[in-house]
Amino acid sequence: MTAAPTPPTTFPELTYAGRRFVHVADGVVRRMTEAERDALSESIGAYGIRQALHVTEDGRVGDGWNRLALAADLGLPWADVAAAVAWLPAATTDAQLRALSYDLNHARRHLAPAERRAEVRRRRGAGESFRAIGAALGVSEATARGDSSTAQGCAVETVVGRDGKARPAGRPDAAAVAARRAEVARLRDLHPGATVAELAARLGVSVGTVSEDLKAIRFEAELSAAEAAEAAAERLGRVARVEMRRANAAIESACRQLLAAAAAVRGVPADPWLDARGRRKAALAKVRGGLMLLRAAKCRRVCPGCGGACCRPCRYTGRVPGGAA
Repeated sequence: MTAAPTPPTTFPELTYAGRRFVHVADGVVRRMTEAERDALSESIGAYGIRQALHVTEDGRVGDGWNRLALAADLGLPWADVAAAVAWLPAATTDAQLRALSYDLNHARRHLAPAERRAEVRRRRGAGESFRAIGAALGVSEATARGDSSTAQGCAVETVVGRDGKARPAGRPDAAAVAARRAEVARLRDLHPGATVAELAARLGVSVGTVSEDLKAIRFEAELSAAEAAEAAAERLGRVARVEMRRANAAIESACRQLLAAAAAVRGVPADPWLDARGRRKAALAKVRGGLMLLRAAKCRRVCPGCGGACCRPCRYTGRVPGGAA
């Protein structure tokens, strides 16, 4: 426990429900202002005592004297007050009670904003993290960080967290994060069976940091694989479209040649009652029927399954020439 200030020669006393109580921790922390006392009185009157009182079995109060005195002034039933008392052994010394009061109260709810900022500056200069400072002062990490931003001379390179480990005071930049993740990936490949805790111990960082780095590495690997697959599919699609245009051009050329040959047909054998013009028209009709079937087999689009390699669905849906099968 932290050493408390020198005790006074006399202590305040009060009698509550026939019990005598002595405030042996008087002077450990500053006295409450009238405004703070009125606010605490309203809170106790509305909600009762919500924070434990630390009292020895023989009535010496180490913490909670103001709450006890206000409860007596408000006339709260002793049973309600006793339910909020954390009883300590009678063998507890006054020095121990004063040290307890100091640890529970000093630099927390009894500090004015200016005093709290000074305490934050002192602790930050000593190398404590904002999370550890907030826990020690009974405020949030954001409040401790805000108090530090209003104070000068709080810049430190390394801080010590609540777990006792030293870490960089600020967040690393993008280059440092990339270098750390590269080292995490190297150690993971070098020690495939290593746990996250073991990797963190080797790198001197927290388990959470290594876990986040591994997630980022996996995401980047999956993203790279997806991009590579997409690029490969795009290349195959381009090749298939080129082949499709080439096949369509060949089919169209064959159709034009057949049309030209059919236009030059003369004297095609047919029914004897047809004249020369009727026989030519009959021949053209037969050629045009074949051309329709041939043109229907032209490639319309590339199959997403095989990329134009002529799978069975391609032949049935007309995505590739029927003759290619």
